Amino acid sequence: MKRSKEKSNFIALFVLIVFFISAVMFFLGFLTGKKHEQKALQAAPVLKKEVLKEKEPVKSKKTEKTPSKEPAEEFTFYKTLNEKEKPFKQEKKRLKNKIVQKQKKNGFTIQIGSFKKESEARSFESKLIKKGFDAYVIMLNASENDIWYRVRIGSFKNREDAIQVIEKIEKNEGMKAFVTENIR
Repeated sequence: MKRSKEKSNFIALFVLIVFFISAVMFFLGFLTGKKHEQKALQAAPVLKKEVLKEKEPVKSKKTEKTPSKEPAEEFTFYKTLNEKEKPFKQEKKRLKNKIVQKQKKNGFTIQIGSFKKESEARSFESKLIKKGFDAYVIMLNASENDIWYRVRIGSFKNREDAIQVIEKIEKNEGMKAFVTENIR
């Protein structure tokens, strides 16, 4: 019985200490916030004065507009942005043309992967190239918002040659692939 009473006293003391520490921390945080608030309020009148100095008096519509002493600031953000985007758009078009041009118009090829993200297709393509394969990526627009990037290997005159290469790929690399026609 003594132990349970000591245990409950210990728990009560622990809760009381935690509560006291929390109250002290809250109070210190409150005081710190007040100091920052006072500094902000002291700085505010200075800011208001500066803003009021910058404002020109309001003129009625009947008075003529006088040209301002300072030239109007020209915002060139949109011009700069468009100029910077042009090289990227041109590079993107060049890459798309490169993707389509690499694929020959007849014969057969091996498709070894298909990805929604071009970066993943490019990464897989580079891994295959490092292993010695003649890998390339083509882009397929399945629908307006559905673009797939297909990773393919080689170009073959007949299906049998492509199947022989697939057997070697499956045996040596452990990857699945299939033969497809080079029709676009």
